[in-house]
Amino acid sequence: MPSAEATTPAPLLQADGLTRHFHVSGGGWLKTPAVLKAVDGVDFAVREGECFGIVGESGSGKSTVARLVLRLLPATAGRVRFAGEDITELTGERLRALRRQIQIVFQNPHSALNGRHTIFDAIAEPLRLQARPRCARACMR
Repeated sequence: MPSAEATTPAPLLQADGLTRHFHVSGGGWLKTPAVLKAVDGVDFAVREGECFGIVGESGSGKSTVARLVLRLLPATAGRVRFAGEDITELTGERLRALRRQIQIVFQNPHSALNGRHTIFDAIAEPLRLQARPRCARACMR
């Protein structure tokens, strides 16, 4: 009988030890530098077809994790894999291609959506910007 590991599909998106520390100056007259541990050793795996959410208090690092996955921020440590490929060090066209496959909706709807646009325009705009020919034609009216 096959083991459970043999039948479990590989993760589509995986983070191992994902870490982001920010160097900040201290308050007061000493101005001693400090390290803010925004994300410290986050691990997760998401398989194709699964729904995945990150829940936590305000300021707990949810948006920072998302920015690290999309490479909008560089990781201090750790690795992110997408479809089996380590994407932690991607640059240029390979990074732009990745961002066409992974999307994020930030938790603040006022910064994520423009109230002057219709829902149609809000969804169509990124497709136009990414020059996805088939999708862009469908979005043109």
